[in-house]
Amino acid sequence: VHGSFLFRGLSIRNPKVGPSMTNEGRVSKAGISQLPDAVDVKNMFEEDPRSASAIAFLYAMGSTGSNSSTSQPTPELVLQISECFYDLLNEPLVDPAFQAVQTCSMMYSMDVVWASMEQAEESTKHTLFNQVVSDVEGWASNSGEYAYVALAALALAVDDDPQLWSFITKIQNTILGGSDNYLFASEDAMVLCVGMVAAKLSRTADARVSDLIDFIQLSLSDNSKACFGAFFGMGLMVKNLASRSELSGSNPSKVWRRRTIQRLLGIFMTEFDACLSESNSTVRELVDCLKMGESSDDLLCMCEEIDLSILVGVDQKFKSILIGLAHTFFALSAINVKLMKCVACTLIKLPWGSGKGFIMHNAYKACLDAEMFQQEDLSNAILDCTDVLRKAIADGS
Repeated sequence: VHGSFLFRGLSIRNPKVGPSMTNEGRVSKAGISQLPDAVDVKNMFEEDPRSASAIAFLYAMGSTGSNSSTSQPTPELVLQISECFYDLLNEPLVDPAFQAVQTCSMMYSMDVVWASMEQAEESTKHTLFNQVVSDVEGWASNSGEYAYVALAALALAVDDDPQLWSFITKIQNTILGGSDNYLFASEDAMVLCVGMVAAKLSRTADARVSDLIDFIQLSLSDNSKACFGAFFGMGLMVKNLASRSELSGSNPSKVWRRRTIQRLLGIFMTEFDACLSESNSTVRELVDCLKMGESSDDLLCMCEEIDLSILVGVDQKFKSILIGLAHTFFALSAINVKLMKCVACTLIKLPWGSGKGFIMHNAYKACLDAEMFQQEDLSNAILDCTDVLRKAIADGS
């Protein structure tokens, strides 16, 4: 489940993660027929309105068919989302995995809203978007800071339509001034929104991105905090930096994109090293290589032989790091496939229970696509996972 939603495989349309993906052909018709349809999910939410059912309802909004949400007028869609938004947040979700599901459902709902707006007449799109922004801002009275997470997600969903740029700029300025205007009750939500804004700005190689990365990096100093917003936001930045064009070449914009991705990957793995029981020389060398974008001759062998253990008390932060890293493999493959394999091998060597399951799908998929892993590697990994699950069941854990 986590591998799928982090890769945004459920998205109705997803230009942000590289090659387009759909669920058709990946799941059998018999399997799909056993799943509840959008009407069933809506009924479940109405009968039992809580965070889990609200998340399911938001994901069901983009389902295909005659009752597809994207065929509904945009105001109706926004009203439906607003009716479940409070329930989406009515349970405190402190585990990074659940925070990721919750955040992705908000992002997905804003993707659906934007897909609906794209079908509107050009002459009405400006007014329609203005109304949507106003409506979502109004959610703050009941939903507090998460209304601004939804606004940031909306800005991220929108393409670079010039007639809407003034509204996007207003959203960005509102969020970036949020700490001064007391919009946010928690640092984590603020940093998450800043990461989304930086992800949007990174598409146009905006110079402000560097300062926003500095701001996000400052929030990572405390290992006792999960820092979900920071790592999730950085993952979105890496994904957006890699999605707009090829990264190879000497064009200044491409050079900036590569260097910014390399910097973010270096931050990820530096924080990864800080969560280990002992700082690891192989991980430190991997950090140096990521910053340069080149692999050293013996780095892969070192990563394949690495022995890792996690500090006590950093479980939540470590999960956040891995969830954020799950967004980066498409970019890593564009930077240097050997480095991508080094990162994948390092993560695969993590002990079970550390959260590495959040990243296994994307790591193996990216390495298989780049022919850095063979099908036999995947088969062995599946057998390993199966053995771990069987042992856990036998032990009653």
